[in-house]
Amino acid sequence: MTKTKDIVTAVNKLMVGAFPEAKAHINRCAEGFKRPAYLISRPKVRRTDANFALLRVSVSFTVTYFAPVDEKTATSDAEALEDAQDAILGLFDCGYLAVGDRKLTVTLSAGDPGADSVPVTVSLDYFEDRPMEAAGAKMGQALAEAQAIAANEYNATDGAQSQLESNKILAEDIKNDTSLQSEYYDAGYTMGEQFSKGYQSGIAASKGASTNLGSQGYNNWNFGGVTREKSSAGSTSAAGQSENFLRTHGYASGLDYVPYDNFPARLHLGEGVLTANENRQRKSGGVPAVTVTGNTFYVRQDSDIDAIASTIVNKMIAAKELAG
Repeated sequence: MTKTKDIVTAVNKLMVGAFPEAKAHINRCAEGFKRPAYLISRPKVRRTDANFALLRVSVSFTVTYFAPVDEKTATSDAEALEDAQDAILGLFDCGYLAVGDRKLTVTLSAGDPGADSVPVTVSLDYFEDRPMEAAGAKMGQALAEAQAIAANEYNATDGAQSQLESNKILAEDIKNDTSLQSEYYDAGYTMGEQFSKGYQSGIAASKGASTNLGSQGYNNWNFGGVTREKSSAGSTSAAGQSENFLRTHGYASGLDYVPYDNFPARLHLGEGVLTANENRQRKSGGVPAVTVTGNTFYVRQDSDIDAIASTIVNKMIAAKELAG
């Protein structure tokens, strides 16, 4: 990395060779300094981004030569000032300043001579490596900026705008079509209802499966016109795997509510099935109407009526509790 003080040292070395009799001053001149002399002002440094890996460095400063002054006129010889300025400019005729193992590009600007001095502005431009951490961050920033620019340029093309308009039209058409077709509203519900009927009813509907339950209970099944028999060991053959699936869908523990019409169920000995009206009454806790006929009651006194009624009610309550 090239340091500013190294640049000043390289310039001062050239000035000493060109003006060996002159007193050198760096950054500022002391009051009452002796002539001839020269001043190298404090350099101004500016760093800008060249790319993600390099920095562009610009350094500028002024070299001012002070010629001897005539005591009578308090001015310097004009010709001597011009010669001094030409000599300074000639130091950089090669177009660069050698600093260490680097050669920095030089731009010169000759200022207007004063009464006792002449200035030359020196500008140097060179590149420095960016630190690796900063280079990685800069690369990411440059990539993001490039992607954003590319996306914006694509979105501004006629093709992208045409695609955007097509998508808008498609979305509007779907919205309008959905509002006109009421079937769309319950499509998901209807399909879910069909799925909920289960694989068992699907097999029965598509393959004509039926059960053949006789005195052997579940030992014999007729599925698709072919009889599957249960072995004496109680296991089923590989061809009777559908029997195993169907047999898992019994309701020995009961079913509180039948979810849809034609719901398949396997019933067991001793079970009963309620009508919809009876099930509603059971859930609401209502008591079904009871009509007693075909009986002869002998009433000997008024208290017998209450006794008979109480006995009937108690038996009905007991029967309801047993039924669950």
